Amino acid sequence: TRRSSDLDPSVGTGSISDPNPNETRVEHFHFILGPMDVISINVWRNDDLKRTLTIDPSGNIQYPLIGEIKASGLTIAELKEQMTASLSRYIVDPQLDIMVSNAVNLKIHILGEVNAPGTFQWQAGMRAWEGIAKAGGFNRDADRKNILLIRSENGRAVMKTFDMKVGRRGNDPGPIAYLKNNDIVYVLP
Repeated sequence: TRRSSDLDPSVGTGSISDPNPNETRVEHFHFILGPMDVISINVWRNDDLKRTLTIDPSGNIQYPLIGEIKASGLTIAELKEQMTASLSRYIVDPQLDIMVSNAVNLKIHILGEVNAPGTFQWQAGMRAWEGIAKAGGFNRDADRKNILLIRSENGRAVMKTFDMKVGRRGNDPGPIAYLKNNDIVYVLP
């Protein structure tokens, strides 16, 4: 059995890698809603409240009976909880389903000494080397032993470093830092 600190490379201190690559890795991903994401909302037994909405640039949606509600920065569960509380003033025990129809805020940022720095589409299970590959790989000035990962945890930026050359030493499985949505990877010179 693995501890949560083994599953999430951002927990604890030290390098960011999977201690045993042969074990199954459990991915705990909570999508955070953002501007321009499209969500579908359905209230059971209230078909007139069924809506597909785009979160506006300021992070809000307009919904009947509730009015304007902040959606950006919330998980689907948090938005559902807020909307359920607001709708319960008008509907007895409202049952909501909220689904993301189009997520435009799944991204990572690869910067520094790579051939094509920028913002790229993130996917669950993506490793740091995959993100760097999306950015065209290392340029000739890159320090592959000193990669900086900047990640938001509990509202604050946490920075860690890892070594992309570890995998070349033989029996070690190599750099397998898992990226999360909105991570920043900075390749130092």
